[in-house]
Amino acid sequence: MVETAVTAPGGGEELIIISRRKHWGKRLATELAVLLLVLLSLAVGGLILLDTAPGHRFIVDRLARVETATGLKIRVGRIEGSIYGVARLRGVAVSDPQGVFLTSPEIIVDWAPGAWLYNDLHIDRLESPLVRLGRLPKLREIGRTGPILPDFDIHIGQLKIDRL
Repeated sequence: MVETAVTAPGGGEELIIISRRKHWGKRLATELAVLLLVLLSLAVGGLILLDTAPGHRFIVDRLARVETATGLKIRVGRIEGSIYGVARLRGVAVSDPQGVFLTSPEIIVDWAPGAWLYNDLHIDRLESPLVRLGRLPKLREIGRTGPILPDFDIHIGQLKIDRL
């Protein structure tokens, strides 16, 4: 509430107080807009932070904790480059419940991460100079039939493995 003191015309002793209330809807809209701007700034800052060396380490650590229902695990030693474009994955190992069955010292991935928003994995280029397949994987039975990734499209533009 805003109070304004006004003196009477002619310089008299009478004092008139006018009180006005600010419109609560305008204040609520302003506060919501500021909150939205702060949340958007935090999200953009987080996305920028992910493409730094500590952000890459965070991604590598989280990826190491992921295990599919079939027992498949992927481990990456280090990420170089940009996670939003061309990235170089160093020390990649894929394992099943019996252990590591596939390794590669380096994999280059050129992808479009925005495709995740549309349930797509869009990889323009996936290449490696060397991939070692020690044995065929022996995955756990999960007891269900059908697609592994329902309603999820995977597009790989160019796949190049120099030596398998």
